[in-house]
Amino acid sequence: MDRRWLLTLLVGGLLACGDPSGIGDVTGTFNLTAVDATPPPAILGADLSCDLITDGGLLNLSRGSYDLAISVIQDCSRTGGGTTHAVYLQEGLTRAAGDTLFLTDSAGVQPVLRALRAGNGLVLRFADSTAAFLGPHSYHFTPQPLIGRH
Repeated sequence: MDRRWLLTLLVGGLLACGDPSGIGDVTGTFNLTAVDATPPPAILGADLSCDLITDGGLLNLSRGSYDLAISVIQDCSRTGGGTTHAVYLQEGLTRAAGDTLFLTDSAGVQPVLRALRAGNGLVLRFADSTAAFLGPHSYHFTPQPLIGRH
């Protein structure tokens, strides 16, 4: 067999193993299914008087942009305090580099999140966040069936 033919088969086989569309072409609506392998409600942080918990989240990816909502509950009831509910919202632009999808600010400059494929879903990590309790966790998102799927 001619060596050029063998080399062509080898290169073609290697290219076929990769995702031809790349992570930058991932679009759709994704639900938060776990934080650090714990399904919601999941603890994001705690101190002596309060717990921070997420009870859900939603990620919408379009070509070149995203919006993210993570529901956060501050529960201070164990020390006689109240419970407050807030939604962390983030939106901006996306750009791909290798196997990573960077979710940036609306100017497309400052990375906010990094996303990697995990099966048919994504794992997000905060790159830089003013909400320190969000940073140290891995957020696992899986596609919502039949919504925004192509």
